[in-house]
Amino acid sequence: QKNGGGGQRGARARRRRMLAMSSSVHCVSSPWHRATRKRVSRSRVGCRSSSGFRRGASSSATSHAHEEKEAEDYRAHLYDSVDLWSTSQRASLPGGGAELDPETTQPRFTLSYMPMRNRAEVSRMILESSGCPYHFDVVGFKKWTDEVKPATVPEWRGDFGKLPVLTSHEAKHALPDGMPLRIGQETAITRFLARECGVAGDDAAEEARLDSLFAFYFCTLRNNGLTHEGEHYSAGALRIEAARDTSERLTRTTAAKYRATKRVNDLSVAERSLSALGAFEELLEMSDTGFLLSRTEPSYVDLALFVELLELSEDDHVPDFADVFHLPRLGALLETTRALPRIDAYLKSPRRMPRYARPGYVYV
Repeated sequence: QKNGGGGQRGARARRRRMLAMSSSVHCVSSPWHRATRKRVSRSRVGCRSSSGFRRGASSSATSHAHEEKEAEDYRAHLYDSVDLWSTSQRASLPGGGAELDPETTQPRFTLSYMPMRNRAEVSRMILESSGCPYHFDVVGFKKWTDEVKPATVPEWRGDFGKLPVLTSHEAKHALPDGMPLRIGQETAITRFLARECGVAGDDAAEEARLDSLFAFYFCTLRNNGLTHEGEHYSAGALRIEAARDTSERLTRTTAAKYRATKRVNDLSVAERSLSALGAFEELLEMSDTGFLLSRTEPSYVDLALFVELLELSEDDHVPDFADVFHLPRLGALLETTRALPRIDAYLKSPRRMPRYARPGYVYV
């Protein structure tokens, strides 16, 4: 019990240090970071480091249980707050394997974002699926507006005064003045983590092909980053389409092919959505493995696509979308990726942020 308590205190102290390093309220180049930067070096993808000693299995298990409890408590705070706008607490939640032994596992990165999936979920999927230790610095909306955001205004710190922000704790990424690397913008963070975690392509040509697919995903399924429910793609519009009589319902085979559409068109949102999904279905038809470009493991674009398919398959959308819209390979991608052990563990973990309902951003 004594060792277990010490493990919890050590884990809490490390989280406080991570928050200080990633926070815009405090100096991101803390004395602790400067003192330890040289030993924080992990060049291998998904490599988990330690501080040079290991406690017993019971201490690790105690620390893991404590981290799970803290994540559960934070989720309880979200539901007690009812909606995103009322959240006020900030927490540092270890992930990517760091949650299993938080006292001795040094995170490679800290990802800061508000308590929702939205612009951080693909990045978290990359980190979780590759087993890359990180901390999710989750900032309640009131905490962000009242304290954190105002501190980003006086000087440039690499984050544009917006979330998400990624902070690297690796010496190889440090800036010339010794400050840790901090980058803003969802797509920049996603691509950087994809390269660091080995899911961006095996060579320059494959990386370029995946980059092209990611750009297509972002301008269609993510509505150019503006919203998850927009004029180019909407799970809500597909839910309405799925409820239509089968003789009138659009499917992948009856909707316009994306290549045949014009950038400016009068198609319905449901048809635009099916056109975009149909393009990915066609690409998967050419795959020998079930993943894009016949990769043996999912790329970051597969993971981005998986996130959208997860939402589409929710009970309040179209859980049987693969059958309803004639998208069997997208359905298979969803199930295959969902079954991957690290992805499965993350989806079942309280560390994952809950869904919310629009327009009020009420947690469900």
